[in-house]
Amino acid sequence: MAGKDTIAAFLTTQAARTQLRFDAFESTVIHETGDPDTVVVEFDLLATNTTTTARQRRTFVRIFRVRDNKIVLWRDYWDPRLRQEAT
Repeated sequence: MAGKDTIAAFLTTQAARTQLRFDAFESTVIHETGDPDTVVVEFDLLATNTTTTARQRRTFVRIFRVRDNKIVLWRDYWDPRLRQEAT
């Protein structure tokens, strides 16, 4: 994926397909690394299923690498079983 518009379109499409309303981010922790261009972020995403109104909390770990003010790497880690519980 290349470009801010492409990434934004992808995230918008993914959010629409999940039937989730993203309500809040909590427990955000930013971890320092030995590389000033790399950041590790942990956070909880609180969401509501717009069909069933079931609420859920998903914990994510994201790794970003930035060069020249652009994201050159984005890795996303989470437990996919939580998606099944929300649908």
